[in-house]
Amino acid sequence: MKKGKVLLLVMVCAFLILGNTLTAQGSGEEKVVTIRYAHTNAPNDTAGKAARLFADLVKEKSEGTVIVEVYPSAQLGVLDEMIQGVSLGSIGMGHNDFAALSLLHEDLAFFNLPYIYKSPADALRLTGPDSPIVQQMNEELVKKSDVRLLFSFYYGTRQLSLNSPVYSPKDLSGKKVRAIPVKVWIEAVKGMGAIPTGVDFSELPTALATNVVDGQENPLNTIWANKLYEFQDYIMLTGHMIATLPVYINNTTWTALNETQQNSILDAGKEVADWSLQEVTKLESSLINSFEEAGITIIGPEDGLQVEAFREKVLEHNNKNFSNWSKYLDQVKNLQ
Repeated sequence: MKKGKVLLLVMVCAFLILGNTLTAQGSGEEKVVTIRYAHTNAPNDTAGKAARLFADLVKEKSEGTVIVEVYPSAQLGVLDEMIQGVSLGSIGMGHNDFAALSLLHEDLAFFNLPYIYKSPADALRLTGPDSPIVQQMNEELVKKSDVRLLFSFYYGTRQLSLNSPVYSPKDLSGKKVRAIPVKVWIEAVKGMGAIPTGVDFSELPTALATNVVDGQENPLNTIWANKLYEFQDYIMLTGHMIATLPVYINNTTWTALNETQQNSILDAGKEVADWSLQEVTKLESSLINSFEEAGITIIGPEDGLQVEAFREKVLEHNNKNFSNWSKYLDQVKNLQ
C-alpha cells in the first residue's frame, strides 16, 4: 500500500474513534454517547435555561456516559430544518411547540388548543410521558417520522396585549391581532373575536409601533424579554393558552441507548418539568408588578375581564374548526 493511502487510512480511523467518543469507564470501556440538542430560544430565555439544565442533569445522572450538547438560537438551522434534522437523525433531539411538530404528525397541534387545560400543572400532566394521549400519538409519531416525545416543560401562559382596553370578545371586533401563521393560533385569535394578522416574530415590534397590528398575544416572560410592552398600553390576563414545550428525540438514537442511559434522560426530564413549573410560575407572578411599574395597565377578572366569555367563544369556535380532534378533547375531559 502506498504511503499516502496508509496515512489517509490512519486519519480516517482516528476520526471515527473521536466521532464515537469512546472513553474508559470503571473496569472496562463504555461508549460515551454525544447527542446534539437544537432549539430556537436564546440561552437566557426560560426555555434556553431548561435545555441547559437538562443537559447538566443527564450528564450527572448517566455518570458521564451521555453528553447532551445544546445548540440554542437556531444555530443548527431554522425551525423546519431542526425538526426535519431530528427526524433524519442528523440532529439528536430538541424542543419546540407541539404545533410546530405537527410538521411530522398533524394531530400534535392539538396540545396547543386554547382553553383545554385547567392549570399549568394540568397541562404538564396531560402533555407529559405518562399521558395516555401522548403515548398514543407517540406510537404514530415514531412510525411516521422516527421521532419520539420524551417529556414537556412549562413555558408560560399566553396573554393578550393591545393599545386599548379589552374586557370581552366584543371589544376585539375589528382589531388586528398578530397570529403565528399556524392554523391553531390563527383560529384562536379568530375565536377570541379579533382579526388574525400574520407577522413574523422578528418584525412584531415594528408592526406594533406602526399599527400594522393593534395587539399580540404571548406569555408574559416573552412580552417582557422582547420589550413588546413598549408598544402596548394594556395587558389582558386572558390566559387563553397554557404552553408546554415538548422535548423530542430521534427514535433510532433513543433505542441505541441502554436502559440505564434512557432512565437517566427520563429522570432528568422529570426534574426539568418540575423546575419549569416553579420557575416560570414565580417569574410570571413577579412580572405583573414589573409591567405595572413600567406604566402598563393590567386587566384581570377582578377588573372586569370576562374570561369565561372568551373561553366559551373560543371553545365553540374550536368545536366547529377542529371537530376531527373531538376524541382527544373527550379524553382530556375524562383525564381531568
